[in-house]
Amino acid sequence: PDNVTFSCILKVCVNVRALKQGRFTHDLIIRTGLKESMVMESTLVDMYAKCGSVREAHNVFNNMEKQDVITWGTMVAAYAEQDGIIALELFNKMQGHDFLKPNIIVFSSVLKACGSIKDLNQGKVVHDKIERSGLQSDFVIGSTLVDMYVKCGDLKEARKVFDEWPKRNVVSWDVMIAGYVEHGLNDSALELFKNMLENNLA
Repeated sequence: PDNVTFSCILKVCVNVRALKQGRFTHDLIIRTGLKESMVMESTLVDMYAKCGSVREAHNVFNNMEKQDVITWGTMVAAYAEQDGIIALELFNKMQGHDFLKPNIIVFSSVLKACGSIKDLNQGKVVHDKIERSGLQSDFVIGSTLVDMYVKCGDLKEARKVFDEWPKRNVVSWDVMIAGYVEHGLNDSALELFKNMLENNLA
């Protein structure tokens, strides 16, 4: 097997979440003496992260000669699910590389991390970066922004983002309504639900 073969097998391991087989394949790559390409290294990071071994993903990531925005995004997304503080640390390190421009996956993962650790100040900084990048109208970014503000307890800002967001869908309405309910604002939740019905979204 060559690099292409191994990369394909690693992608299969990702699809079926086969961590044990992924480790075996990684070991084969090392034992065959093949020089790991950037594509294969990125696939290894993705495999370990999505199979639940963030530590091994980070080891491969740290040993790469060069990481691209997709690999950074994979790591930030993986840590956003487990450790919001490390996810933010990685995002801040990423900012030190001018050639790396955060994409939708990176921004949405960082927002999720901010919400999980209730870091409103960092969330606002990321929100500002999103606006300057021109990605604020994306529906994934919009719903994640609303969710971040809700989890950080800033319902006023969450509603402002919700009202100004041009691409609202059922998910965004659900997030905003759930946020009102979570914070005991039942009248606001009912009012928004009424608006949702009027917009034929329920």
